[in-house]
Amino acid sequence: MFLIGGPKVLDLAAKLAPGFSGDPNFRTKLITLSVIADLYREHGIVSYYSPNADNPLVVAPTLTIEPDDVEYFLDGLDKTLAKGLPRLLGRFVREKVGSRWATGS
Repeated sequence: MFLIGGPKVLDLAAKLAPGFSGDPNFRTKLITLSVIADLYREHGIVSYYSPNADNPLVVAPTLTIEPDDVEYFLDGLDKTLAKGLPRLLGRFVREKVGSRWATGS
């Protein structure tokens, strides 16, 4: 699944974030990582993003997945996306950046 777009203000954030100023996929990565974090935190769903050029959200179920598991994932994804991009990004950034500021790392 490809999560693209997002507000242009994220381009400014990329310029301010050390190590990301030259990354043309910063917005896509940040959006995808925000969804990944929420899926795991709220629903226990493990997913990741592929490091290929398009950075898709990847969910890799076990070989013996049941229909109920597929429904659980789709329901969790629906609830996560329904929160909206500002809320997902805000929580993700607060968790990741706030924890670094608090520890001084």
